[in-house]
Amino acid sequence: MGYIREKKINGESKYYWIASKRDGKKSGGTGKVIKVERYLGDRHYHFYKYLGDGEPSFSADGFFYLSWYVWNNDFKLDDFIDKLVAFNIKCMIDGDKLNYTLIKQNKVIFIKKKDSRIDLRESYYRYWKNKINKEIEDNKKSVQFISLLIDEIIECLGWFNYWIKTAKKKNKKIEIDDYIDCENRANEWFNYANKNLEKILKYVPRTQREEAKKKIWGYCLRECRLEKLDL
Repeated sequence: MGYIREKKINGESKYYWIASKRDGKKSGGTGKVIKVERYLGDRHYHFYKYLGDGEPSFSADGFFYLSWYVWNNDFKLDDFIDKLVAFNIKCMIDGDKLNYTLIKQNKVIFIKKKDSRIDLRESYYRYWKNKINKEIEDNKKSVQFISLLIDEIIECLGWFNYWIKTAKKKNKKIEIDDYIDCENRANEWFNYANKNLEKILKYVPRTQREEAKKKIWGYCLRECRLEKLDL
């Protein structure tokens, strides 16, 4: 498990997920436990995705790179949410006098520590509880963002396959124009898939983009194997 740390760089707040990890000897490491920092990006980035007619658009605020880290299994969402609550409590007046628990719906409940003279009924604590609960919900929702874009890639590849299959049914000698039209439509859908992949990579840290490109594209191709034209 890790924790969230805020760093001031050139007067700006930067947020990181800090976790301990053994530097494996099999991969050329020292075998010692080291600290791994993952930059979380903008804390309040607004994610938006139009899902089509008849469906509510996707909208959430959250950490910019969180969706990638969770999809890539760099850390668990539940661990992150727990430490997000702890991070917020540290920012509160008398936060050191508070414990907390998360109920099943990932709602935070404040618990005052023994002998602490604070009144949790005060508006200050209600304000912070609501604020933290909203941030929990937004970040829980934001992690779906990359998965939505991956679904769109798979849908594009499905349409690519549809037009390739349609092209295969054409007689190239007497239906050459129809054949070329199907081939062009297939290529258009393939290009749409690649554009969505490039869009996803914006939400991946620069140092991980090549790895992400291979992983995500490989995942999509396993989910939707591509048809080939008979040359």
